[in-house]
Amino acid sequence: MIDLILKFMFFGILGYITEVIYVYLGSKKWINRGFLHGPYIPIYAFGSLFIILFLTKYSDDLIIVFLIGMFICSALEYITSHIMELVFKRRWWDYSEYKYNINGRVALKNSVLFGIGSLIIIYALSPSINIVLENINNTLKLVLAVIFVLIIIIDFIFSVIDAYITSKNIDLNQNIKLRILKAYPHLIKNNLDLLVRLENLKNEIKDKTNKIKNKLK
Repeated sequence: MIDLILKFMFFGILGYITEVIYVYLGSKKWINRGFLHGPYIPIYAFGSLFIILFLTKYSDDLIIVFLIGMFICSALEYITSHIMELVFKRRWWDYSEYKYNINGRVALKNSVLFGIGSLIIIYALSPSINIVLENINNTLKLVLAVIFVLIIIIDFIFSVIDAYITSKNIDLNQNIKLRILKAYPHLIKNNLDLLVRLENLKNEIKDKTNKIKNKLK
């Protein structure tokens, strides 16, 4: 369990670094992409652990690791997107503009990257981490694991509060956490899209009402 917690910490931090660099290459801006305040992204950590737990036994087959890795990570991203939308009543990311997406929650481009990442995890990172952990004192590992768990719990509580306040106050334009909006701009985009749809619906109703009035005249 201690080793799993430390692997979770490692992959969470590595995922954060990867995400920040990926966004920078596209936008040329350094943005804190994590839902949490700290430099770690739990969805990458969970995805990596699932890959290790379920695919290590298939390490002799590159294609299986790639394909199942794609599926596991894509399913995790889809479920996480759906849960966050149910909790906060807003879409946190949207891949609707990407080709071959599923409900805007996952897209083929990202899924392929997940597959490549699965290969890197199984054949390079996981074996290297195991060697490092085997050479760390058990007491030190326990201390590191406890500290990390406490940090994650505290961070999660404050981050959920910030996310709730932000999602509730976008319309009011007050008490909004700029960090969250920079990391997840679709919080605003989806809100604006909703307003546009409502405005269009309002105009359609108005037009139909006018047509009925003209016929009655």
